[in-house]
Amino acid sequence: VTQPAASGTRATLRGTVALQAVRALLAPYGLEAGKGRIDIDFALDGPIAAPKLSGRLDLPRDQHSLVLDFAAVPFPIELTDLSLGVNDEWIAARAVVRVLGEDIEVGSVGGARTGYAFGGECAGHFDAAARGTASVRLLSQLLGDAVEGSEGAIDIPQAIVSGSLIPELNIQRAEGSIGFTDHQLTLRVTDGLDALKLRKGRVVFARCGPSHPCTDVGVDDGSLAFYVGGERGAPRERKPVGAIEAEIGTRGRAAVWGRLFIAPDGTPLHTELDVSIDDVSYRHYDARGRPVAEGEINSDLVALRGSDPIVVQGELALARSRYVKDAVQGSDILALTDDGGGVPTSQPSELVRSLQFDLRVATDDPLRVDNNIATGIEANAQVAVTGDYDTPEFAGRIDFESGGRIDIPFLTGTYAIQRGRVNLLGEINDAEVDVLALREEPVYVKGNPQQLKLALAGTLSEIHWTCLTDGDNGGQGESARSCFDYLVLGTGDVDVSDADVRRFGGGGIGEARKPLQVVGHVTEFDIDERAVKAVPRLRGYIPDANLRLGPIGPELQIATPANWFDFDYLRASVAWDYTRGYPGFFLRQSRQITFRLELLEPITLEFSRRIRSYLNQRVVFDPLNQRTIELRFDVTVPSAR
Repeated sequence: VTQPAASGTRATLRGTVALQAVRALLAPYGLEAGKGRIDIDFALDGPIAAPKLSGRLDLPRDQHSLVLDFAAVPFPIELTDLSLGVNDEWIAARAVVRVLGEDIEVGSVGGARTGYAFGGECAGHFDAAARGTASVRLLSQLLGDAVEGSEGAIDIPQAIVSGSLIPELNIQRAEGSIGFTDHQLTLRVTDGLDALKLRKGRVVFARCGPSHPCTDVGVDDGSLAFYVGGERGAPRERKPVGAIEAEIGTRGRAAVWGRLFIAPDGTPLHTELDVSIDDVSYRHYDARGRPVAEGEINSDLVALRGSDPIVVQGELALARSRYVKDAVQGSDILALTDDGGGVPTSQPSELVRSLQFDLRVATDDPLRVDNNIATGIEANAQVAVTGDYDTPEFAGRIDFESGGRIDIPFLTGTYAIQRGRVNLLGEINDAEVDVLALREEPVYVKGNPQQLKLALAGTLSEIHWTCLTDGDNGGQGESARSCFDYLVLGTGDVDVSDADVRRFGGGGIGEARKPLQVVGHVTEFDIDERAVKAVPRLRGYIPDANLRLGPIGPELQIATPANWFDFDYLRASVAWDYTRGYPGFFLRQSRQITFRLELLEPITLEFSRRIRSYLNQRVVFDPLNQRTIELRFDVTVPSAR
């Protein structure tokens, strides 16, 4: 419609436009598809040489939203409450943008406006102001694998961006804040660490430039500054009110504050972040996904400093720590490490792997060793950790307290630790072991009971054992017994002396108890490990299964892995054992099922049922059917030292 005006002519355009009808016109601007209609009401006034455009663009009253699909955006954008006003060479915009289920309000926010100058001296300038919520699905699209597997959302109280689109995109101002007030964000950082639930705090961000100089840290204009905790300037030793606080697992708490500067491409330029840690549980796994150690970490202050690389420095205290990795046994060697074969179940982000460490780690209470050869062993550790995530280096020592038990199935007897130490200098595999243990049962040398001491020495990857026996001089040739005779074959063990054989009439295969024990450990077969090697996808879905030739007969042991029913405060396990006796033995077969509950670590409730049958029912050494319930409390009493 065209009509005369006092200052020239006036042209108006009113109506409703379907986006599908103008799809070809909008394609050069990156719009691939659109769904919905818009009402337009525009007027063109003034001389033809210098007309003035005014008017509005709104959603029809009978339409809730407008859906846009852009080529450069991997998800649809839904606009509700859309309104564009054109007046005096300026387009003012207001809308509610729904992105992946969350709403972001765009328009006038905190005194800032949203619009674009299409004419005049400021042609090409734009302002954008927003507030709302960003879902984790949006963050995963923007940040990729860094937030993979996360849940929740981030509150955006305010975000402001200004700049120019002519001749190309040039951002001149960017500032705002994000935080956790009405929403929480759950992140999964790495295996062994429970999910982080960010539940409180805020982060203020700004673009370095004339309005926000970052010259005090030597960062160029155009970089982004993030103030974690909301306070600008260098971080202070105590946690500020606005620090980001996180829950980690059921008991763990952590807080972070400080400042971080990054380049436009995401490269860290300067880092000053401080972290406090309280009762954060961590479990370390080897390359095959098997548990190695666990404990709770505490620290008043851990500092992250630098740029490339970022250095993590501070002091950590370990509580409730345990080493649970089983030792690899051989006829004259032990190993607490393996060849590193296998592929880790998952890899942490590249940022985590690039971190450098400068940490001091000490135990608040004794470190416990609970594996296939150790019972009740406690130690105190003072270790410095350097290097990076993939190749850490250790310096320090671990001192064992006396009294713990070493029970190596390959050897005879049980050994109580007299003294022990692990010296660390470099890689963990090169740590030096020096342990002396006393056998609880005496050995008989020429008919006299004597003490037998077991010495363990070497590195964690290759621990050799030797023995010291009073009354047996190694220089007297054939009269001397070798360490192999005493420790493996049971020479000097009163239980297998000639007198015992004559008294009880063992005879036959019964005299082969010690050799069978040796053969049993040589022929041990881990069914679950072999299955996982053949089909890696089975890891985590099959129980632990072990088959071997024991001293009584073939033994089959099946148990649920430790991580199946691990609920932090409560752990449960189910095990089934079956033994078939050798020909000539009294035992025909034995079956046992065991249910175990561990509550808060010191409390253990165990129920077991065992059924046995014998070749000679007139000679029964224990009940044929037996049920037991055991309630055990483990109490740690501090050493008088």
